[in-house]
Amino acid sequence: MTSLSEKTCTRCGETKAIRHFWRRSASKDGFSAACVTCRQAEWRERAGRPEERVRKRKVDAEWRENNRQRTKAYYRVYRAIEFGKIKRPDACPKCKAKKPVVASFIRIEKPIEFVWLCRQCISDGFWRRT
Repeated sequence: MTSLSEKTCTRCGETKAIRHFWRRSASKDGFSAACVTCRQAEWRERAGRPEERVRKRKVDAEWRENNRQRTKAYYRVYRAIEFGKIKRPDACPKCKAKKPVVASFIRIEKPIEFVWLCRQCISDGFWRRT
């Protein structure tokens, strides 16, 4: 694969630096055809459609129904925060960055086990046991 520094977006037609395109292994050059800005605009437009909102509500309700224990654990932790029983840290304990942190569940049955992590550390799979 050749190294690219610029690419032309198929939606807006602008030539932008390669950092403005998401990676896509299915493409020949390894990047998506449309730039990040155009993709995000497309997603926002799609999310605003009434039929998409109805579909999303239905999918979310199904997920909650199929994941009742996880949903209960989530609400139990966030109610404890609300009532002051648990304090949410200001920084991620793993990367020490001052980012918003969320509860990443290790165990959802009682007693609930979780760690506070930023979204990046969660996606890096920090807590997963291998």
